[in-house]
Amino acid sequence: MRFITAIIIPLWLVVGALSAGWLWPPQVREYILTQRITMGKSDLKESEQRIEEVKELSKGVTDVHDEILIEMKTNRTDVVAMTRQVADMRVQMTAEMKDIKEIMTTLFDLQQPRSNRYS
Repeated sequence: MRFITAIIIPLWLVVGALSAGWLWPPQVREYILTQRITMGKSDLKESEQRIEEVKELSKGVTDVHDEILIEMKTNRTDVVAMTRQVADMRVQMTAEMKDIKEIMTTLFDLQQPRSNRYS
């Protein structure tokens, strides 16, 4: 047992190091090859400040998004109202054009007997 501990395990570690960790189990690879991150108090305060700034920015973005949605709804209702106005104007214009056509036809009919008298 001491033979395994004294010779095989160090040899296994060396061979694993030469193979860039491929021959090690995942736990050993993680323990040896990953970086440990430690933060001091100033780093922690700075990180918390950044988190607060991100939260404030996120809230600001949400507020702007809500304002844009409200504005889009208002614009949409305005467009619908304008579309209705245009449709009403089109109907009025068609009716007025029809009236003008009738008046012109009447005037033309009235003008014809006079022109026949003089010819």
